[in-house]
Amino acid sequence: MQIFLTGRNLEVTEALRRYAEEKVGRLQRYLERITSAHIILSVEKYRQVAEVTLRVRGLTFRGEESSEDLYASIDLVPDLVHSSLLTVSCDIASPPLCTVNSRQ
Repeated sequence: MQIFLTGRNLEVTEALRRYAEEKVGRLQRYLERITSAHIILSVEKYRQVAEVTLRVRGLTFRGEESSEDLYASIDLVPDLVHSSLLTVSCDIASPPLCTVNSRQ
């Protein structure tokens, strides 16, 4: 998975880059076929915003969270994207994500 990181109105430090890449990289547990991830970190007055856009086999998943702390925003975004990944059909998802109801 390729991870692109962009900072708007802030300088992205190496520690911030590693933290964001680690959090977004964990999404590969649920969906192995993620081709790219674009993380945008921005600061707007008292609001710290983290946006994540994932590309998966022609599909796009996007999540955005804001808070007073940039690290808290980064923590919240993967949960939001993960909830949208749960709605994906089983032909795209990894086995832990899929549940099949079997009736006999």
